Parts: sequence; C-alpha cells; structure tokens
Amino acid sequence: MRYGMVPIVWGGRSREDYEKLIPKGSFIHVDDFPNVEDLANFLQQLDKDPERYEKYFEWRKRYHIMSGLDLFEQKYCELCTEVAKPRSEQRPARTFGSAPDALSTWWYSSCKDE
Repeated sequence: MRYGMVPIVWGGRSREDYEKLIPKGSFIHVDDFPNVEDLANFLQQLDKDPERYEKYFEWRKRYHIMSGLDLFEQKYCELCTEVAKPRSEQRPARTFGSAPDALSTWWYSSCKDE
C-alpha cells in the first residue's frame, strides 16, 4: 500500500476482517470472484481503466501509512512527553503486577482462546 500497489488478498481472513484492518476499497479480495478466470478478467479490465484503478487509492485522502518504526518512535515521544509532565498532570499509572516478569506474562499469555 505504501508503494502505490493494490493488494490482492486471499485466505486467512474474510473481506469483513480485512476491512477492520485496512480501509474499505483499498484492496481486492479473491473471495469476491467465483473463480480465478473472473479474477483475471477483472484485473485485465482494471489495468485498462486508470480512473477505476485510482479509486483504490481514495483512502489516501483521509489516512496515511505509518510503518512499525514510525509507531515505535511516536510512542516513545508520547512516553517522554508524559514523563516530563508534573506528576499531578500525568495519566494514571497502570500496573501489571510486582514480579519482574509480570509485564511479559501479561503481554504473552493474558489473552487466550477459551
């Protein structure tokens, strides 16, 4: 998506699941086609219709892409800003237990399918 390509997604998740993760209309889902031939025909038609192809990038008017590194840096900036505030203005602290590995335990094993 960062490089101006339209992802063609298949397997693992439904269209609805993908739409929870990435903007609607920004990808092509294989399950929208009854067979591979119809998908291929659609892609060939799309290749010949720049206006239709550009519609897959409408989301860029409302959103921007952040890489994992961008998010990492942003969160560290937020943390530094928060720590620099007087204690009375800081967000309430959240604890994860007192054991040295409590955060690790919470992060890796607190959410499990039941």
